[in-house]
Amino acid sequence: MEGAGAPNSSMYSLKHRVTWMASVAVVFFLSVAGYLLDAAFRDSAKASVNDRLRSSVYMIIGSADFDHFGKHGWISELADPRLAIPESGHYARVSDDQQVVGWVSGSSIGLALPEVEAFETGIWRFAEIRDAGLFSLSLGVIWEGEGKSPARRFLIESWEHEDAYRETLSRFRLNVWTWFAVLSVVLVVVQIFVLRYGLRPLRGVADEIESVQAGRSERVIGSYPQELSLVTGQLNDLIDKNHAAIQRYRNALGDLAHSLKTPLAVLNSELKVGEYPQRVIEQLDRLDSTIEYQLRRASAAGRSLYGVREQVAPVLESLADSLRKVYAERQLKIAWDCAADIQFHGDRGDLLEVVGNLADNACKWAGSLVQIKVDIENATNRSVLIIHVYDDGPGIPVPDREKILNRGSRLDESREGQGIGLAVVREIVEELYGGRVGFSEGDASLFGIFIEFPIG
Repeated sequence: MEGAGAPNSSMYSLKHRVTWMASVAVVFFLSVAGYLLDAAFRDSAKASVNDRLRSSVYMIIGSADFDHFGKHGWISELADPRLAIPESGHYARVSDDQQVVGWVSGSSIGLALPEVEAFETGIWRFAEIRDAGLFSLSLGVIWEGEGKSPARRFLIESWEHEDAYRETLSRFRLNVWTWFAVLSVVLVVVQIFVLRYGLRPLRGVADEIESVQAGRSERVIGSYPQELSLVTGQLNDLIDKNHAAIQRYRNALGDLAHSLKTPLAVLNSELKVGEYPQRVIEQLDRLDSTIEYQLRRASAAGRSLYGVREQVAPVLESLADSLRKVYAERQLKIAWDCAADIQFHGDRGDLLEVVGNLADNACKWAGSLVQIKVDIENATNRSVLIIHVYDDGPGIPVPDREKILNRGSRLDESREGQGIGLAVVREIVEELYGGRVGFSEGDASLFGIFIEFPIG
């Protein structure tokens, strides 16, 4: 928004802040969910490995004749063919409590299996042997021999290579994180549209405030949700109170001017016809000049936040017509040049006061011609409304140029005036609008004063 002074609207936009925070929240929660899901799947995959190895152990127990441990054919042919295929990834072994290996699956030929360790009966032991890349499950059992044979302890071990587990886990992770990434993008896009729709009333309020500030409208007139209607209502009240306060201020100044100027005029006329010291008349003139200057200075409205833009061309046309009538006896040529779309962001009275004072002063000194030219110049960071007022009079000497812009300063006391017009112009332009007043040369026969109003 014009004049808002925000450092960077993209950084400080409410929509961008909410979108960014919501996006971070979506990514965070999906990441946490993905991690927990991955952990749950790892546990489930390991449980599946455990179940397969347990089935293999039971199958070996059911197929073994422990009374003939270590003898040929003491374990009948197993139902799982993978235990007979070399490097199938499924291996098994049976040993006794003396660490004597009585049987090894055919799939383990050429494979260095872990050494036989001490064991306890009736306890399942599941482990992941990372160095060998194997999952291991073992069970210690007691076998009651036939007749008077003593009971013996045996260790049944089953292994599975972790390649299948790793492949399953990798495939799962690829699918999960791919879909989570797609879901994150979809959720972010959806929430952008949701936020855009939800924050649309805020954008509407901002546009209307910008329109009021730019002078395209005088009030916020849109219909908004309950949460914003209170704000827009209070803003309209503020605008109305601002206009009312300015109007009351101007009315009070007008009343004060009328109350003071009439008695002063009577006193001035009475003193001039009587025999009074000249210093009394001078002090009365000084009092009249001071009141005139302060009233005109105070009546300037300045650049209001809620001001309506004024078309400059109609103001110049009206001013030129008035000056032609005032100086009709001198038959001055009063010309103006201004594009129809140029606007003044401020009070119409201030524009009339500023240009009127400059043009009237130019008419007093002009030989036959007064020109008013208005244009807009675009600088690097702002636009400037420039008004030039030229006349073909004698001009102003360089040492005296700054002097005439001060209150009460006049180069020629024989001319009408109180020496306050240009001072009022300078204070309105520089103090109220942040502009600049200076001197400029026209062509060889013209001298002028210019004023700059920053407008963007």
